[in-house]
Amino acid sequence: MKAFIGTIFAALLLVMATPVQAEEISYLFNGEENSDIAENLYISENRVFVPLRAIFEDLGASVYWMKEDASVYAQKGDTSVTMWTSKKDAYVSGSYLQLDVNPQMKDNHVYVPLRFVSEAFGADVKWDAENHQVSITEKSGTTPIDTSAEQNLKDIQTSELFDWVPAWPGDALPSHQPDHSFKSSYPFTWNVYMQEHSSFYQLGHRNGQIDAIFYPSTVENGAGNATREQVLAQLGEPKRWMVKSGLHYNYGADPTWDFFEVKGMYVTVFYDVHEANKVVGIQAVKKSVEDQSTGFYGVFKPELRESYEQQLFLLTNMERERQGIKPLTWHESSQVVARAHSEDMATNQYFSHTNLKGESPFDRLRNHDILFQNAGENLARRQMSPIHAHFNLLESKGHRDNMLQGNFRETSVGVAFEDGKPYFTQKFITNYSFMK
Repeated sequence: MKAFIGTIFAALLLVMATPVQAEEISYLFNGEENSDIAENLYISENRVFVPLRAIFEDLGASVYWMKEDASVYAQKGDTSVTMWTSKKDAYVSGSYLQLDVNPQMKDNHVYVPLRFVSEAFGADVKWDAENHQVSITEKSGTTPIDTSAEQNLKDIQTSELFDWVPAWPGDALPSHQPDHSFKSSYPFTWNVYMQEHSSFYQLGHRNGQIDAIFYPSTVENGAGNATREQVLAQLGEPKRWMVKSGLHYNYGADPTWDFFEVKGMYVTVFYDVHEANKVVGIQAVKKSVEDQSTGFYGVFKPELRESYEQQLFLLTNMERERQGIKPLTWHESSQVVARAHSEDMATNQYFSHTNLKGESPFDRLRNHDILFQNAGENLARRQMSPIHAHFNLLESKGHRDNMLQGNFRETSVGVAFEDGKPYFTQKFITNYSFMK
């Protein structure tokens, strides 16, 4: 994941009694007139817009531009504001608010609502209709916009949205035996507990205590039909940056999950964008464990290859049965082909279904004397884990179609690493022996 941080111009908005020309508007901040800012004011949709850098510099706030989703993030002390140029959603210190007008792009600069921005950072805004004057005054010792305590982060363990999750980091490990144990990039081991219809859950543990959990949102796990909208209303604004050893990792910039810090945990909530952003899984890791883990991808171990392969296999079948589709069986011989392609991509640092020899996925199967009636291939790389790879693949229509193709009968997964960054190749096959 890449992040770009830079300074951006945005705009401010003020409700106007009557429309006026931009050149007629004057601008005062703490009683001092600023003609440079006034020259850049303009009116749209009966609102006044003004460049953001100037007002945020006046307010003493730092401003960042997030290129991935065209969002603006500003912070001053404990107060933060997030806005998007593409929608009316906004957050003030984690609480959701809706603007009546979108921030706007003009001459390659972004403009946002004046009254909203100014009051969010504790300033008073007045409009003098007679003199066509905008006046912003900082209020010493005044608390910024009330962010409504009930909208702030709540104890997720008692939330109705996640009351189907029976165990959390910090709890004791259950005494019953797991069906599988997988190595992880963390200091803990994942215990996997299988359920009916390919459903399962994972508990990461050390010394008899749970360090991490992963629960897919399945009927077998007792999950409901919560949506992203409900999650945001409950937990507030998602985090974007995971900070480890002074480095900022842009973990939160993905449409398939949101990332929160709650009660000493890093909580990731996964969504299905093709099902109205329905919650399809939750992962929680102790913050202390994540903070101790090396870099973004954790500690590489040779045993991770098989663990990642088997986890993606389980996730695929879980998703198929959740959608009412027959699960796949493991295709041993094609795993050699899958692993070889992942190794080739990792070694030669490319990412494509066609290798450097010009061979397609089907060519590679035939080169290994694997005959098939139908075949498909999914690729993923540089995902934090197989869990993240799975939900990211599920977002893409082509990958989703392969994963949920009813004509496929078998699958295999091959994983390789480039400096600890995983490459996933998944094969889907229907052998001739399945022809009717």
